[in-house]
Amino acid sequence: MVRQRKKLPAPLALIPTMGALHDGHLSLIKTARDRGANSIIVTIFVNPTQFAPGEDFAKYPRPLHDDLQHLAGAGVELVWIPLVATIYPPDYSTLIVVPDLSHSFEGEIRPHHFTGVATVVTRLLRLIKPDLAVFGEKDYQQLLIIRRLVRDLELGVEIVSAPIFRNPRGLALSSRNQYLSDSGYIQAANLSRVLFETGINLRSGKEISECIKKANRSLKSAGFTKIDYFDLVVDGTLDLVKTKSLDESSPPTRMLAAARLEGIRLLDNWLV
Repeated sequence: MVRQRKKLPAPLALIPTMGALHDGHLSLIKTARDRGANSIIVTIFVNPTQFAPGEDFAKYPRPLHDDLQHLAGAGVELVWIPLVATIYPPDYSTLIVVPDLSHSFEGEIRPHHFTGVATVVTRLLRLIKPDLAVFGEKDYQQLLIIRRLVRDLELGVEIVSAPIFRNPRGLALSSRNQYLSDSGYIQAANLSRVLFETGINLRSGKEISECIKKANRSLKSAGFTKIDYFDLVVDGTLDLVKTKSLDESSPPTRMLAAARLEGIRLLDNWLV
């Protein structure tokens, strides 16, 4: 990696992925170029440490041929597909934990997930040494955790966030969307619709708790079988908004949501 790094003109942007690439991933490449990256490296690595026993690590989609075609078409300079033993050598034992951001929301549902994410991202940043790294806002909690670990460990990498890439119906693109049936894929757009409608209601001054109750009812009516969370936080944090309602003096807020449709967990968020 070090030898290849010297051949690539700076600034070098890293885009870590687990493959199964879609237009959302390709939008990260555009974001990197818009931020002045002269070279881009995309990693494809299905990270075992962020999957708990019984989760979908073994069946996680790995369409490598298609992924490489997408990246070639996007003009990516370098793709790295490391072996597990390269990222985690046999005697590797260090884990990275960002405790204050890792235990709520996704961390409550998947207790070990963010330790795996923080560890692999730290490993990739140290091995590749990019000038900037791009992460999508869809996984908002993950983005905050990565920003914190880069700051705390003084890794010297600029973390750039890319807006959520949505299909024409508003569904946030995700590799796991392909698990949905055709009808489920159409239904799934109701998550973003409910987030949008809730945002309008909140900004009109309606009571936060009532807006959230209504959102939960709307999602269940739209076919979602379980809502893991649907909450309003102060943007840039995971702190729940504790006021009764929003007004013109309220800071920017963000709705965070995770709900299950056809057994698939869908994540989304919306800046209010």
